[in-house]
Amino acid sequence: MPGEYGRYTLLLSTASLLNVVCFQWLRVGLLRYLPMYEKDRKDVFLSTVWTGCLLIMGVTGVGVLSAGLLGWFPDNLPWELVLGSLWIFAFFELFLEAARSGLSPMRYGILSISKAVLTVLSGVLFAYGGFGGQGLVYGLMIGMVVPLLFFGRTILRQIKPKLTDRAILLQLWKYGLPLTLTFSLGYLIYSSDRFLLGYFLGEGMTGTYAVAYDLTQQTLVLVMVVVNLASYPLVVRTLENQGVDEAGKALRSAASLLMAVALPLTVVFICLAGNISTVLFGIEYRGVATQIMPWIALSAFLQGFKSYFLDQAFQLGRKTSQQIWPVLGALVINLLLNLWWIPLWGVQGSAYAACVAYGFACLTSWTLGRRVFPISLPLAEFGKTLGAVVILALVLLLVNGWSGIVALLGQALIGGVLYALLAFGLNLGGVRQLLRRRRNS
Repeated sequence: MPGEYGRYTLLLSTASLLNVVCFQWLRVGLLRYLPMYEKDRKDVFLSTVWTGCLLIMGVTGVGVLSAGLLGWFPDNLPWELVLGSLWIFAFFELFLEAARSGLSPMRYGILSISKAVLTVLSGVLFAYGGFGGQGLVYGLMIGMVVPLLFFGRTILRQIKPKLTDRAILLQLWKYGLPLTLTFSLGYLIYSSDRFLLGYFLGEGMTGTYAVAYDLTQQTLVLVMVVVNLASYPLVVRTLENQGVDEAGKALRSAASLLMAVALPLTVVFICLAGNISTVLFGIEYRGVATQIMPWIALSAFLQGFKSYFLDQAFQLGRKTSQQIWPVLGALVINLLLNLWWIPLWGVQGSAYAACVAYGFACLTSWTLGRRVFPISLPLAEFGKTLGAVVILALVLLLVNGWSGIVALLGQALIGGVLYALLAFGLNLGGVRQLLRRRRNS
């Protein structure tokens, strides 16, 4: 039901926001500095990170428990679930980041895939068991706890409080604090529309909007994250070992691949929004999903392009404090436009606001980031990708009237085969070299 999903969305939004505010600085610091300590004092570095995590868990536990006992949480927002979700999110994502930074694709894959499978299976079981929105939260928690138990010994071996180094902790704090503020503001952009929709239109409409938004945004961002997972640690290592010029080349190659992968998927959501909604959503969600999916796809693409390409200039140049300004401006724009456009156009007004906000963030991040690190756009590669995507869009528009799951599979097959041929023919994102490298490995 939309109301149940709305309550589930508000609970996870609260836990996720606290997770970003309290723990994000550790994760980004781990990703940026682990290559520097890998050859020397790696055990000290990892122990410092995990000890810091445990200390923050203690502080947040006292804070959330106090707020819950004082009655500061609404009745539909159980503080126990917020705290449990927060701790599990923090521990799981920190271990995931350690696997990513250490270039451990097998461990990262096991964690990610097992989380996805277990979350879906247990969430469905709890939902059918009558647990409602809370059942979805339980499912998500189980999806993260089980993989952590599997790797529990690995984590425990890295926790050695006696090796904790205050200088390293301070280094992580100075680097990560501006990014924490940035991610917190970014998460407010993502979640503020839900709170405003709940205020103006009620929990039911919040849930209807959220289910369509989450499918579109998370699918697109997940694809872009995969590219970033593979490319960013390599860019950091290139910068540390070979210098700025080579790191710039690596970053442009990563941007070409990011565009080649994300832009066609964006076009799929735009052109096939009607049939995707028909197949994947219940009747109470379809109308809203069809309306907002194209706009959410565009805003998700802009969000990912900013986060996984443009913002890397601030991180590579170690000027993370300047990354705050594009997101702060976008947050203000998003809030003002939501307050204006939700009463006018309902959920679609919120989707419009997200597009404008992320567009502003991209332009501002590009303008400021170039002053920090020599970042440039691979325009020739972008042009080839854009041409291929235009052809893809024209073909998909010819078949967008098809309806049903068989039709969706046919649309996906036609679009996938066509774009694969175009990508290989035009060598989008260096796909030929990637295939040759995999064949030879």
